[in-house]
Amino acid sequence: MQKLFFLLILLSGSDLSAQQNLLLLSDADQTPQTFFTGKTEQKENVRDSLTVLQFDPTGTKSGGGILLSNSLTARGKIAAYDRERKVLYVIQTRGELADTVQIVENLFTDLPTGKTIVAVDVSDPADLSPLDTLTVGRHPNSVALSPDGNFLAVTVEEKHSEILRIQLKPDGTFGNVFRHPHAVYNQAGNIRATDIAWHPAGKHFAVILEEEKSLAFYKMIETSYGTRSALLGAPVAVDSFPRRPRFSADGAFCYVLNAENAAGKGEILGVKFDEGGNHDVSFTLETDFSPQNMTAVGADLFAVTTRKSPTENEAEILLLSFSAKNGFTLQDRAQFSAKASSNLAFDAQSGRLFFVLHSGKGESALHFLQIGADGKLSKSTKIIAVRSGVHGLFLR
Repeated sequence: MQKLFFLLILLSGSDLSAQQNLLLLSDADQTPQTFFTGKTEQKENVRDSLTVLQFDPTGTKSGGGILLSNSLTARGKIAAYDRERKVLYVIQTRGELADTVQIVENLFTDLPTGKTIVAVDVSDPADLSPLDTLTVGRHPNSVALSPDGNFLAVTVEEKHSEILRIQLKPDGTFGNVFRHPHAVYNQAGNIRATDIAWHPAGKHFAVILEEEKSLAFYKMIETSYGTRSALLGAPVAVDSFPRRPRFSADGAFCYVLNAENAAGKGEILGVKFDEGGNHDVSFTLETDFSPQNMTAVGADLFAVTTRKSPTENEAEILLLSFSAKNGFTLQDRAQFSAKASSNLAFDAQSGRLFFVLHSGKGESALHFLQIGADGKLSKSTKIIAVRSGVHGLFLR
């Protein structure tokens, strides 16, 4: 893979720590606006990439990088970062388009098929290097790292082997691959496993079955023939467009984002996880349109990205607390003039929340919010211009 080197300039002063490094995945074929307009907005000879931003006290940002095929169609679930090994695992859910393609009718059907996952060594921010590549199957949709760091879970569009567990070797390369069915089928046979999350105990995982509009739980069963997976109870209906499951720190709940309910609003659901299989939706918080990503910023505190509406140029970051008694409570919100946002990266040491906002005019910038001890969000005027296709953001 070809190495890249960049120089980015902080647009408005600097109050960022010299110790912080951010990994940025950028799709050169499309921007978030492509979902609405179909226009790829490609630039000649610009390729998909993984780059690093290294913050220094002067405000100048230098970063190395490599060319790495990645797709915005898997934003928010495209990569898993192993902090112990300093390895980023990136699924290649769709391939790259030719520079001549300027319009796509459907991002999910008109892009080349992806089949692989790539392990990248990011231990040296100035010298990223690919470690390993593995063919996993048609259109890998999501990837998650097990709590013990020994396995990856990947969902693919391969009937009867929709869920993969990939054993990781000590050096971060790929070992044995175990394939499991999601075991929920209809006559059309078009039910995909799209999003996956590990339970913190490592013995269960949650999977979004998009066409079923449901959340399914699975348990791992040890047998004399090896480990197999089995459905744990019936899938839970979670409305129209479910995405991004994540378990609470104690594993008692699984949170799910619903992009749009019957009223045209978004929702955040708290699904009670039961080891006996009697799961149920215990709490629902209605949000503005299309919550996109959710990340933990405390033991029971979460940041969520949403949009005001499908047409308005306004994005929001919500700060939510959660309790088993009261469900979700809105602590604070921050609004921005933007069409869409990337995933979120949180630095617990500084209390900073990083994210990329897209203006809808081909301009994108890295922003951050400070989360105070009082549970309030404080905007910073400091932003960094980045490529318009940045959608994956990870704190190294």
